[in-house]
Amino acid sequence: MNALGDDIVSLITQTLKSASQQVADFDAFVITGEGANFSVGANLMQLLLAMQDEEWDEVALAVRAFQNMTQAIKFCSRPVVVAPYGMCLGGAPSSRCTQPRAIPTPNSTWAWSRLASA
Repeated sequence: MNALGDDIVSLITQTLKSASQQVADFDAFVITGEGANFSVGANLMQLLLAMQDEEWDEVALAVRAFQNMTQAIKFCSRPVVVAPYGMCLGGAPSSRCTQPRAIPTPNSTWAWSRLASA
């Protein structure tokens, strides 16, 4: 179901940190996956098990890490878009396409046009 666990949260956070080499090397980032579900969100089973064991520090750490990840995506100095596998961005949820396309947001128009002309 592509739940976001510690490994994915850490990978995205470290990659999109403003001081990371990846941010310096790339013009934009596309978050994608090949599963039937793009993502079901946070790994709630992991949180439930920690709560049942009364590991409150682990719960707080997981919540903080997830929030840090979403902040890294939101405030990345490069455009970050999500492209579910096989879906046309900007199209109807049921539309499938063989040539995925990105519809830039107002904040990423410059970056996408720069990538397109490269």
